[in-house]
Amino acid sequence: MTPETQTHYDTYFNLFATEGWKQFVAFAEESKERINQLQEIRDEKHLYGVQGQLLVLDHVINFQTMNENAYQSVLDDEKLESEEEDNYNV
Repeated sequence: MTPETQTHYDTYFNLFATEGWKQFVAFAEESKERINQLQEIRDEKHLYGVQGQLLVLDHVINFQTMNENAYQSVLDDEKLESEEEDNYNV
């Protein structure tokens, strides 16, 4: 992993450890619950707007998990490459 990539992930991991991030995600989850009221949908145009809002909120709510999974994937790929290199050099 390049130093720039490591810094990228470290910056996010520092953010995710803060109370502010936890509050932000909790707010997004509460907002999603308020918006996700099917009985409130007036028409097709309103439905599309609500779907867009829910999509954005899902991205916010899952942002930490997506980054953690991506980071782990990079580490796993590097480990696999290293093992393949070691096996090749034997």
